[in-house]
Amino acid sequence: MQFEISKVINIGQVGITQLEIPIYTFGQGEPVLGITCYLHGDETAGIYVLANVVDYLKAHSYLFGTIHLIPVANPAAQFVKNRLSPIDALDINRLRQGNKEGTITERNAFYLFEFLVKCDLVINLHTFEMISPVTAVFMNAGAEEVRNKTLAAMKAFSPEIIWITDALQNRYSAYQSTLDVTLAEAGVTNFSIETSEIMFLTDEQIRRTSQGILNVTQYMGILKESFSDQITNEPQIISQRKVFTANVAGLWQPSVNLMQTVEPNTQVGILTTLHNFEPQDIYATDSGIIFQYRHRQHVATGTSLFSVGYV
Repeated sequence: MQFEISKVINIGQVGITQLEIPIYTFGQGEPVLGITCYLHGDETAGIYVLANVVDYLKAHSYLFGTIHLIPVANPAAQFVKNRLSPIDALDINRLRQGNKEGTITERNAFYLFEFLVKCDLVINLHTFEMISPVTAVFMNAGAEEVRNKTLAAMKAFSPEIIWITDALQNRYSAYQSTLDVTLAEAGVTNFSIETSEIMFLTDEQIRRTSQGILNVTQYMGILKESFSDQITNEPQIISQRKVFTANVAGLWQPSVNLMQTVEPNTQVGILTTLHNFEPQDIYATDSGIIFQYRHRQHVATGTSLFSVGYV
């Protein structure tokens, strides 16, 4: 199947540079799946997943619907490899549907939303700061029908974890202005996939995430064939996450595995202080599973070290 740019969304200019969002399209007609990468410019893992999906789609001559790929949804931030735009220091994923007459990032958000709201389902590829399982994030937003369709699509994806973050609750208030919530409130089934950063993303996780996307295309009826290596595990449901941070600066060394069950006083790692090179054992204080952990790193006070997830 041919792979080429089908549409270019013009955002605006910075000096003499035109900022554009390229859209790559496979197939035609309904249903329509949209996939985005680089909403945050420092989250690079998704593009490797997308490359795997592209390789698969190139080998197919016909689809029963449309797949839109947006490799770079936030070109200004991606250019400098930063979470925020260097032009106005705004987070595109906290601007709801944006503003056609606003700053450059607000305009970016507006045109991106305008395109994605026409899709039947949207998957946004993100990257967690800490080492993490392949995680689908359920915002629990929108009408009941949208929420039910979202959960069904997530289960078709078969992530390792489904993290339920109720955007209407105060503790998740920062998520109320995300693209995910805004699309859900507009009636569009959508979810985000979070993975580890690219330097810690394994070949198996890349394969698993790209296969998850293909699972969704099959669920939507865009691809008809079955996959010999289709992943159909039952995801672990997490409804709460507690992040543990460093109380002192030092050299952090984790000693746990992802999704390992922990109890209070389970050792999770060692933090060696810098003023006297004294090792301190770091323990979990709650029962749950290791949702995320930071790789070996020199950390400052307040740096997240690991998180525990609860059902």
